Parts: sequence; C-alpha cells; structure tokens
Amino acid sequence: MNSVGEASPERSAVEPRSPHIATGDVPIGKTRPLELQSIQALRALAATTVIFAHVPFISRGGFGVNIFFVISGFIICYISSLNPSHFWLKRIFRIVPLYWMGTLGVFLIALIAPRLLNSTTSRPDELLKSLFFIPFVKESGRMAPVLFLGWTLEYEMFFYLVFAAALAINKKMAGWIAILALALVAAAGHIAHPRSTFLSFYLDPIIMEFALGILAFYAWKSWRPRLARVPLILAVLVSLGCYTFFFWIDRGIPPSIHFMKIIPGFLFQGGLGFIILMAFLSMEGKIAFPRWVLAVGDASYSLYLFHPYVVQLVSKKIVPFTVLTPMAVVALIGTVGLCCLFAIASFKLFERPSNEFLRRTFLPSPKRIA
Repeated sequence: MNSVGEASPERSAVEPRSPHIATGDVPIGKTRPLELQSIQALRALAATTVIFAHVPFISRGGFGVNIFFVISGFIICYISSLNPSHFWLKRIFRIVPLYWMGTLGVFLIALIAPRLLNSTTSRPDELLKSLFFIPFVKESGRMAPVLFLGWTLEYEMFFYLVFAAALAINKKMAGWIAILALALVAAAGHIAHPRSTFLSFYLDPIIMEFALGILAFYAWKSWRPRLARVPLILAVLVSLGCYTFFFWIDRGIPPSIHFMKIIPGFLFQGGLGFIILMAFLSMEGKIAFPRWVLAVGDASYSLYLFHPYVVQLVSKKIVPFTVLTPMAVVALIGTVGLCCLFAIASFKLFERPSNEFLRRTFLPSPKRIA
C-alpha cells in the first residue's frame, strides 16, 4: 500500500508558514520556527508524482505516498516539539473538513451521475464508514472509502492517534514512544494475521514508514550541522538516484534484483523515502525554491485527494490517457497544471479558511508576548 501526507498553509499576517498541514502550531508572538522550504518542495514533488500513477499509459508514481508517510512522521514530530498543545484537535481541524467535503461531493456524483465513477456507489453505510475512517471492502472487491484515496488518511489518522497518546504519556519522549507503539502494532499484525478487515488494515506494516519519518526528525535534529555541509550536487544526485530507482521498481521489483524482496516492504520503500527526505533537508538554505513550487507544496493535500477526478474527467471527455500518443502527452502536461491550479484554489478557498475558522472557534486564543 501507499499513502500520502498533507499540505501546509501559506504564511499569514497572523501565523508563520508551518512546514506541515496545520496553521499556527506555534503560538502567536513566539519565535518563528525554521521554514523548511525543502520539505515543501519535496511535498510538491511527491504529490505531483502520485498523479502519474493514475494515468494509464504511465501507471507509475504510487511511491509518492510512501514518501509522504515518511514526511508525515518527520513533520508531526517537528511541530509537536515546537508546540504540542491541542495536537489531536489540530489534526482533526486540518484533515477532516476537506476530506468530508470531498467525500460528500463524490457521494453526490455517485447518486447523480454514477457513470463518471469507476467503483464508487451511493450506499449510505459506505458513506458513514468513509466519513469516520472505518476501512471496508467495496462490492468491486477493492478496499477503499468513497473518496478512494482517502484510505491513506485512515492511516494518517491512526498515526495521529498513536502520537497523541504518546504525547499524553511523555511530551519529550513522544517520538520514541510512538515508534515503539507502531512497531508493536506492526509486529502484532505480522504474527496474528487477523481476518478482520479493520484489524488487517490498521496492523499493516506500512505504518512503520511513519516511524522512519520520526527517526528522520531525530537524525536531522542531531546532525543538522553535518547535513548543512553536504555538497548540494551530492544531495541532488542522491535524491534523483533514489527517485529514479523508486520509479523503476514502482510496479514491482524486477527479476534482476529479485534478492531485494527479502527486505520488508516498509523498510525498502520507507528507507528510500527516508534517504530522499534527508537529501532534501540537506538542501535547506542552499536552493531558492520557486514560489509556485512552494504553493503546490502548500496545496499538496488538495492535490493528492482530488487529482484523480481531474485526470478522469480529461481522459473520459477530452483526450484518452489509455494509450501513449503525442496528443495524450500534451493533454497530460495541461492536466497536471490544471490539477495544481485546482489544488491551490481549494487550499486558498477552503482548506486554510476552514482550518483557521475551527481554530479560532474551538481553541483558546494564545496570548501575545510584548
């Protein structure tokens, strides 16, 4: 399986740009945290990569979600080290509104124009399970919620719950406690092989990719001066090499490197994500990433959730993506741009406003420091 993480809002007059999904993880008036533009750029790359997984004549790029899982582990640990207060509520405010809006939108399409969708039906029980992150198997045999890429959010929410519990136990040791908890859960799944759809889903070893992200945070925290001395060209080559290798094996490990199948999937894919993340972190401050790249990074949550529907609309109504043709390539370039524009609009018009509204309404106002 593969998953995706989220996007961070733009800098505002009230709060600084956070490197993760939530605005204002640092109280107003406190020292502004380090802007990790390298993380924003990597998030933009990962989200764009996933688009190609849903283009039939390419069908590669699902590994972008593995990268997102690792990023998520890193960033959750990072922002909680800055301000752990109201962690669970902040995650709900950031994840749920957009996901529920998208889920309800797809459900309405299934009611009104089901031919536009592949396997989603308008069953109320599936809608309720989707809204509350309960995995289920569709009539088609596929395990996915109404908004089909939402299955990755089910893992994200599970990770947030684990991390919230770790914070409740010990804020300073939360990252290590979360790693231990995730390892125990994954081990239980490996040993027990549960038949329950719910348990088999949440006990999948893929959750260990979050743990690798947490380890990346601790490595970055300890080795940041050393990472800063890594030559830029080396960081670029390492990340490009890992990305290319990821793309090559995305549809399965070829016979020529069959021996790599002995490596657990989460360690193999998550390990590549870990290396790419560390390489990008070493680029921090060395590259002036274009504003449009950072904007796509901000909107990567919307880009991830909604791009398949833009791709399908173009493929079914304008230019088919089933066969590689010059026209299909041109249409794909335009479609990627359209997906990004739609995502940025979604971020600015709904993601950020809904998040800020919920925070203003339900979280205590931080006191300003003179």
